[in-house]
Amino acid sequence: MLSGQVLVATDFSDEANMLKERLIEFKEAGLEKILLAHVLETKLTKKIGGIEEIKEKIDDLAKEYKDEGLDVETQILKGEPAVKLKELADEKNCSLMLIASHGQSFIKNIPIGHTAYDIARQVKTPLIIDKFTNYADKEYLQKNKELKSLELISPKIFRRLLLPLDLSSASAKVVEMIKSLKGNAEFTKIELLHVIESSVDKDDLVEQKSYAESELNKLADYLKKHDLTEDIEIKIEEGTASDKINEIAKKEKINLIMMTKTGENFADNKFLGSTTDTVIKESSIPVLTVPPSIY
Repeated sequence: MLSGQVLVATDFSDEANMLKERLIEFKEAGLEKILLAHVLETKLTKKIGGIEEIKEKIDDLAKEYKDEGLDVETQILKGEPAVKLKELADEKNCSLMLIASHGQSFIKNIPIGHTAYDIARQVKTPLIIDKFTNYADKEYLQKNKELKSLELISPKIFRRLLLPLDLSSASAKVVEMIKSLKGNAEFTKIELLHVIESSVDKDDLVEQKSYAESELNKLADYLKKHDLTEDIEIKIEEGTASDKINEIAKKEKINLIMMTKTGENFADNKFLGSTTDTVIKESSIPVLTVPPSIY
């Protein structure tokens, strides 16, 4: 995943600029080349600056990344960000896309901005939506001088992973993506989660739990066999999948939620499955979505 070219979308907001810290982390995990892209939206051009100012900004940002030892290509596009970034990722065969959860005109009390959400819906490339802690209270910052006004929620994004799995062949693609990170990322814990949302009766519930336990144990053995980590925990819960995912991610101090973009029954993976849709909207933790067609 990090061995190919990573597409980094920027709108020059504070949140997008914070992605530099994530890219430094990725470089330590083997990242070498990034494609730094800005999509020129007419409604935001005056706020960000004219085309010459935008070129200057992206060149300055590219220089910062080059100074960190990264190979950087830049692109300035014009149009709808989600559409243009999808087309660019496909054209350049990018192995991953990285975006900030908020940008130029975000509402601070929601976990994801509308542009990031539109991108998540449309792209067919693995996508990390990074999340941030925004300390807007100046008095709180004065009392806690070690804090910045804006920080990454997960400084070490691959350390503790949560894998929500519906046990379809599509969800197993997430496990394959983790395997692709072997030798580059350091995993301290991986949690495999299956949520049973409904059952006909008690016997059906018992049968579903038994099947889930068997399948998750197979996946756990597979991950251990490939020396990813020995600390693998299996969780089987009942309830609404998105609620349980967000609840466990917060409780277990998860650094990254990795899940498929849709289930295996979607004919076109352009759109999000309902569970993934809700998780990326409501989670305060970074989310990596994996298109079913990726492997």
